[in-house]
Amino acid sequence: MSVINKDQTFYIDFDGVILDTMPIYRYVRAKYNLTCDDGRLFRYMNVSDVINKKRAINNSLEILKKVQDKIDIRILSKVNNDYEARIKREFLQSCGITIPFIGVPAYENKSNYADEINNSVLIDDLKDNIDEWQKAGGTGLYFTNKTYKEYDTVFSLLDLLEICA
Repeated sequence: MSVINKDQTFYIDFDGVILDTMPIYRYVRAKYNLTCDDGRLFRYMNVSDVINKKRAINNSLEILKKVQDKIDIRILSKVNNDYEARIKREFLQSCGITIPFIGVPAYENKSNYADEINNSVLIDDLKDNIDEWQKAGGTGLYFTNKTYKEYDTVFSLLDLLEICA
């Protein structure tokens, strides 16, 4: 893993890192023959129902509550519309998470929403987001359950607790 420290700003992806929403999104896309960039996904499902199922990945919500006052951290999530952003933000607040939530329009790069990209770390489950972040000058950690030679990987947000220790 690349050198990271608690003085950096951490940006955490929502879907696929905090909550396991991706299988539901993939299922609906397949059922209705939608592409990943097809904006009609939420015509076929209620994002509020998906988010409120509370399928946290590896105790992520509890970990975020423990680190939110110890490191500079933000939730950085691609969203399809303002409603999705509001639902995600309200969900986090209902879980006691006060970390700032930044909704990134689905067609934009996440690095455009970082305050200081050179001193920032993105934890994301999509390689394209990691590649784009690193190209812009930030540090990217690929959130996965496998090890990849070409990426620094993180398997759990527990690593954030270690940084805070």
